[in-house]
Amino acid sequence: MSRRPTDGAMWASVASTLRDTVLGSIQDEYTQLATIALIGVADYAATRGADPGPERRARLESALEALHANPLVAAAGSGTSAERAAAALVGAVGRDDPAATEVRSVIRTLLVGELDEDLQATSGMGEAFRGRLPTRDPA
Repeated sequence: MSRRPTDGAMWASVASTLRDTVLGSIQDEYTQLATIALIGVADYAATRGADPGPERRARLESALEALHANPLVAAAGSGTSAERAAAALVGAVGRDDPAATEVRSVIRTLLVGELDEDLQATSGMGEAFRGRLPTRDPA
């Protein structure tokens, strides 16, 4: 009985085919750039792992719960965790009091950390979208 190829293996095959077979035969610069971008997307898709969304939502909900006494944080059930976090951050704009400082310290720090994770994980795509062929993973 044969095993079903993983999504990662299939995307790696797409990237390899585009890199080794298709790219060299393209003469048009725009088409070359579009192909390089697709190689970046396929490389990312091959290695991106599980969706971090559920874990991130749980972390944000925990952070909001820890801030339940903060007047800038809406009570649970008054919107999604993302909506509540956004409202708290908006409420903190232009304020320099303990409530605003706490919101920025907890929520902003958490969200910026997630953004940093995303930027790190997708950096190869960014390079590919700039027309730089991603380096082949030696693994």
